Amino acid sequence: MKPYKNSAMDKAIDKLNLNTYQQHVLFGNPEKYDITGIVKKGVVVFAPLNEQCRCLAEKLTRLFHGPKADLIGENKILATNQRGIKLYSAGFYRAKDEDGKHYYADSNGSHVTHEEFRQIMF
Repeated sequence: MKPYKNSAMDKAIDKLNLNTYQQHVLFGNPEKYDITGIVKKGVVVFAPLNEQCRCLAEKLTRLFHGPKADLIGENKILATNQRGIKLYSAGFYRAKDEDGKHYYADSNGSHVTHEEFRQIMF
């Protein structure tokens, strides 16, 4: 039995056909994620965080760079608390590493070179 029967989270999980791990992550922190922004591409779930925008600078940053979000894969969290994540088909995504440089990865979180990514996607 799901803990939030007939809630928006329950409806999102059913509609997106999430696996057990993804359900556990989302149900484990229901107040952490903005349910209305959850998107699934391939097997990767883009889960935007609930943020309280307190000042104009934060609101502008969110407007131009997107919300902070987690990427939840089939069996692990692929990216945590990042802005500017770009999802592509089949679960491929672009995110930033610790140095602020963009990298491409597949749905398992394995890094893919830009050339490999272009060959696969185009």
